[in-house]
Amino acid sequence: MPSKHMTYKIGHLTPVRDRTAFITNLCEGRCVMHLGCAAWPLTEQQLRDGTLLHEPISKVARRAYGVDLSEEGLEFLRARGFKDLIRWDVEKLDELQLDDPVEVIIAGEVMEHLSNPGLFLRGVSRFMKHHKSKLIISVPNAFSYRHFLPVLLTKTEYVMPDHTAYYSFSTLSELLQRHDLQINECYTCTCTEGSSTVKRFLKRTLNTAVAGTFPQVSEGLMVVAEVV
Repeated sequence: MPSKHMTYKIGHLTPVRDRTAFITNLCEGRCVMHLGCAAWPLTEQQLRDGTLLHEPISKVARRAYGVDLSEEGLEFLRARGFKDLIRWDVEKLDELQLDDPVEVIIAGEVMEHLSNPGLFLRGVSRFMKHHKSKLIISVPNAFSYRHFLPVLLTKTEYVMPDHTAYYSFSTLSELLQRHDLQINECYTCTCTEGSSTVKRFLKRTLNTAVAGTFPQVSEGLMVVAEVV
């Protein structure tokens, strides 16, 4: 039998129906650093259909730094009036200097793309240590029904081609703890950026129905963390 030290009891998970509204509510009136803000190559599509997360963040934040490695995506946003955009590698945040101290850091669907998530979190925690900053991370759920059903039924892995890792609450919690970050709030969510209106409605409806009964297999995980 597996050792008790190999089991992780999943605590209470609160489903978030509108991920964008949840995040922007935490950003209102604050200085925000939004990592992966451009969402390239989907920037134009997301801005057109109203799902680009950086747009509502910019509207409610006192100041919104947008950080992304894609110069194409940043140039597209600059041409449309977005300010405080910085081309930077999020795995080198310990070298980044900003004018204002950040109160909220957003990393939505970023960590699963990285080669070195530990370097990323080390840089993030550096921004948080001298201020009561909040870190909001959302990642695809390793145990999502959208992942295990295709594998189970068709031997097909449903995954973006540039993803490097899967995360669960236990692995995400352990990784954050190694960089002096503590998860205070746990949620499940659906990422609908880049989807059509019909697909967004269907994904939210399905995920809400599933999450209501089995939150542990929801599409996405979202946590709010602070420096220990």
